Amino acid sequence: MAIIKLNNQSFNFVREGETFRIGEKTITPIVHQKGVNEYLIAFNNRMHHLILLEKFNEKEYAVSVNGKTCTTSFKDAKTLLLEKLGMQESTALKVSSVKAPMPGMVLEVKVKVGDKVKKNDVLMVLEAMKMENTIKSPSSGTISSVDIKEGEGVEKNQVLLQF
Repeated sequence: MAIIKLNNQSFNFVREGETFRIGEKTITPIVHQKGVNEYLIAFNNRMHHLILLEKFNEKEYAVSVNGKTCTTSFKDAKTLLLEKLGMQESTALKVSSVKAPMPGMVLEVKVKVGDKVKKNDVLMVLEAMKMENTIKSPSSGTISSVDIKEGEGVEKNQVLLQF
């Protein structure tokens, strides 16, 4: 079981194969992906148009359903159990800086101060031992400082940028 929250209204949510139970209603939807973030969902002889507008994190979204914008959140069984036990699920490691994993030379910096990055976005390219190594973001965040320049040599564990 999970809980889906639409705006300020909560619904119990259970998936049973192709069928979903939302609150007291049971539906068997037909889902057609129309675009990258756009879906047509048919159930109970009605067609619904859903567009994913913004993903705030892994469990919270802004969506448009039939032209009406709303916010949604999803809590699975694990999250609900942790909350019941008074604990919080650690969804992301809080990282404040990225350090050089090895000595080398910065070939390319792909971000600047103020850029919003997601986990695994490429931040820069570092050359070490004649090999190019991409340095990726360990978490999502906003770049607060870039402490190196292209063509600059760096030492192992030197701070390259900060969130």
